[in-house]
Order: sequence, then C-alpha cells, then structure tokens
Amino acid sequence: MVRHQEDLLSRLNDEEKEIFEKFADCTTEMHDLTVREAFVKGFTIGARIIIEVMTNNSDI
Repeated sequence: MVRHQEDLLSRLNDEEKEIFEKFADCTTEMHDLTVREAFVKGFTIGARIIIEVMTNNSDI
C-alpha cells in the first residue's frame, strides 16, 4: 500500500498532493473511529458477560 501511495504521490502536482493527503487523513480518521467503536462494543459485551457470571455465581 505504501509503495502504491509513494508511486501515486510522485505523479501528482502540489495541489493534487494536498487533496490526496486530506483524503488520506480523513480515511485514517474514519478507520480510527471504527476501531474505537468496535473496542467499546466489545468491552461492553465483555462487561455484561462478567456481570452475568458474577450475578449467577452469587446464587450458588
């Protein structure tokens, strides 16, 4: 991916490079948000499982 990006950047003029860099930054930001959301959902599910296990074990 980096090789293709470097090849593309070598062919672009300064204005196109600026636009491409903004696009890449937005793509990275969207990916980061998606990863964070997945972590939060996974953590929430894990916490619910722990609560369920702890609640059921106290009945024994």
